Amino acid sequence: MTAAEAKAFEVLSKKVDELTSAATVLTMAVKDAMEVKPAPTWFVKEFGNADLGGLIDTPKKTLVGWERITIYARLRGLGKGTKTK
Repeated sequence: MTAAEAKAFEVLSKKVDELTSAATVLTMAVKDAMEVKPAPTWFVKEFGNADLGGLIDTPKKTLVGWERITIYARLRGLGKGTKTK
């Protein structure tokens, strides 16, 4: 292996390590986002409880699920983040 080839191999090896690290971080983020969890504290703080007064039948959802429920609930005029006429 020539010096130029060794340098190119070193650069590629470093890039592979960086991409592997990035893939690991992204995989962990996806796993966390897909994890089913009880209502977040911000949800309970806004709506007063974790089940919207009995409207939610399953006590655990993904973060995206909780965010969607929050949007729908606000559109229906529920929660402290909504304005009533």
